[in-house]
Amino acid sequence: MIDSIQYSSADKETIIYEQQSLSGKGCPPEVYSIDLPLGTKNKLISCSDADWTNQTSYNARLESILAKYPSLLKHINLSKNNISVQIIVTDQKAATQQNYYLESTDFRLDVYQNGEKKSSYIYSGCSPEQLHIIEGYIIPNVNILVLLISSKGDCFEGGYAREVLYTVPNIILYNQNPLPLKNNKEATSEVGNLSLFATQTSDTSPVSQEDKNLYPPQTKDASLSVTNTQSAPIPEIIAPTQSIQTNNTLEFEITIGALIIVILVLVLRKR
Repeated sequence: MIDSIQYSSADKETIIYEQQSLSGKGCPPEVYSIDLPLGTKNKLISCSDADWTNQTSYNARLESILAKYPSLLKHINLSKNNISVQIIVTDQKAATQQNYYLESTDFRLDVYQNGEKKSSYIYSGCSPEQLHIIEGYIIPNVNILVLLISSKGDCFEGGYAREVLYTVPNIILYNQNPLPLKNNKEATSEVGNLSLFATQTSDTSPVSQEDKNLYPPQTKDASLSVTNTQSAPIPEIIAPTQSIQTNNTLEFEITIGALIIVILVLVLRKR
């Protein structure tokens, strides 16, 4: 869990934060710095440091670092700054019977302001149906937004909470009024944050060779239209010569019959 995101008014290009360890090793909070606006992270105090066994030494190091960054970042209302986000499922790893807790999901977070896409970030979590809570923090009058994303980081024993930080540069600050903090450290989850579920992407499962053989390398719709055209029955064209010949024979027979009648009439008159 992330706590105490702080900055120095003399140095607005770096922020620091504490991260509570959930490893079970009994570590005090580790301390990281982030260089703005690229978001490069550096570890200032690590769980592997030898002085964890000496609480006095740890406290001295922590106080020395915190003294350089005495101010907390301001927790702001994202909606009042025209910030919106979309979270999309990009990949899933199914659980197995042997490792039921290894189910995981990859998410892509897209950040928008005024409908314009600002940045995208990839992170992993537990199930695709889980809730994501997005908090926004700023250094006053610096056009960089710091996003804190809270979600289930894995599915072990039903899932453990994980928080990650991302920086979004080139943000317009419309409303810098700070929101109240719980215990002067943590943001209230009910105010100013965005809570949402991920959107499932379209089916990206591999296409079998059998399916590929159904369509040539065009779009599916185009392939279907071509296939229908080629398979449509060609109507049989009936040549008109037969009917013409029939009509000519009939006319000839009528003419001969008429001549015979004329000849018979003339013969009868002479008698």
